[in-house]
Amino acid sequence: MWGAEMNMDTTIVDAGLMSYVNMNKGDFVGRAAVQDLLKYRSRRHLVLVKIDSTDVDPHGDETVWLCGKVVGNVTSGCFSYHLGQSLAYVYLPPLLTVPGTQVQVEVLGELHSASVLAGPPVLTHTARAKLQKQD
Repeated sequence: MWGAEMNMDTTIVDAGLMSYVNMNKGDFVGRAAVQDLLKYRSRRHLVLVKIDSTDVDPHGDETVWLCGKVVGNVTSGCFSYHLGQSLAYVYLPPLLTVPGTQVQVEVLGELHSASVLAGPPVLTHTARAKLQKQD
């Protein structure tokens, strides 16, 4: 993730990685910094979007638009052969991260409709393990 979804200007809160931080663990390096981050609202969140495109796919650094204004940016993207659609990770303001929110992604100078997803469109290893424990 480093360099695309994460860099020196991105926090773990922005990137949605707080589920990997155990704040009940006791003291650890960076604990005070994480506590400070949690006091303030994040200005952007990382979400997955599906892009309506049949001929081009995002790869990163594309602009995300809504109502003629720039609202975010693509960090990485590709075509999912398993799903048969283009996917991209984008940073958006918190109000635009609701699943189903419609935005546009500019790929090679053309705007393509995109929809915010609720999460990964396929079960991850972790999600499969949790489901198996429930059985």
